[in-house]
Amino acid sequence: MKRYALFYTSDRRDPCSNIGEYLHGGWKASNLRTIRNYVSQIKRDKASENLRDFFYTDQEHDYPLAQENRVYL
Repeated sequence: MKRYALFYTSDRRDPCSNIGEYLHGGWKASNLRTIRNYVSQIKRDKASENLRDFFYTDQEHDYPLAQENRVYL
């Protein structure tokens, strides 16, 4: 069961995104170790996009992307 979802913001604009033009995400994990591995992989693969504000949310919340439900890394 996937419990956490990882998101980040960058300078790259995504016109097809339904969660925000500069917010990227969708990586799901069942534990925080996997989330940390995703962060290091994304930083390595997408370094040219000026990455910032990595955070994860618990998908059990009614509104997981609400500011109060974000845990910044």
